[in-house]
Amino acid sequence: MSTAAEQARYEELLRSIGRSAVHATFPNDFEYYALTLELTDSTDELINSMTFPVMPSAISENKPDISNQKKTSGGVVSLYDTGFVPFDITLSGNFGRKLRLNASSGLFSSIKSIGKSISSIGSGDFEPPAFNIRVKTGYGSIKLLEKIKKESYSIDKDGAPVRLYMYNLALNSQHLVEFKNLRIAQDEQNNMIWNYVATFKAIAPAFSVKKRLTTLGASVVTKGMDSLVNNAF
Repeated sequence: MSTAAEQARYEELLRSIGRSAVHATFPNDFEYYALTLELTDSTDELINSMTFPVMPSAISENKPDISNQKKTSGGVVSLYDTGFVPFDITLSGNFGRKLRLNASSGLFSSIKSIGKSISSIGSGDFEPPAFNIRVKTGYGSIKLLEKIKKESYSIDKDGAPVRLYMYNLALNSQHLVEFKNLRIAQDEQNNMIWNYVATFKAIAPAFSVKKRLTTLGASVVTKGMDSLVNNAF
């Protein structure tokens, strides 16, 4: 089949089912620029989530190979670990100033009150009211990212650690992660725009851990993320 025919087939798929559905169908052939953090309890009941309203300006995954080198009489032999090797993920960018739809709030209907899900709620922390969980400024998105980081260190009502999943559809990368660090900065040249650098450690593939894994690609198709992500007021 010719390249032109494949291009026509691809364009027809875009028209008929949309870019996110094309990614869900062929995730290793066509990327979809969306990134979601999903916080769950130990049974994978959803606690909180965030789909980045603006994709990070930079994403890096540092995937090392673990090898054990041994010197023999015939030379050097390297033995490689074929299991999963934890690796670092770094996100950096900003969410701008505009009011944008927080797609996660519409995608997931089972979001719980954090007071019912996390045992640390009684510690005296004040939870201010939200203007609208579906609409966030860039500053509001930064505060949501901060909140997910803090919540990711908590335990659930059963005394087990909560779980944080990252779905990076731009690289078809889905992992259980640890939120390691969040650096936030603003300068005079970008007044009212908070820049972030967030670092994570991927500790397992999501599909090997999650009890009720739903491919995010399929979820965004059925919930209409195409009309939400990057939609500004």
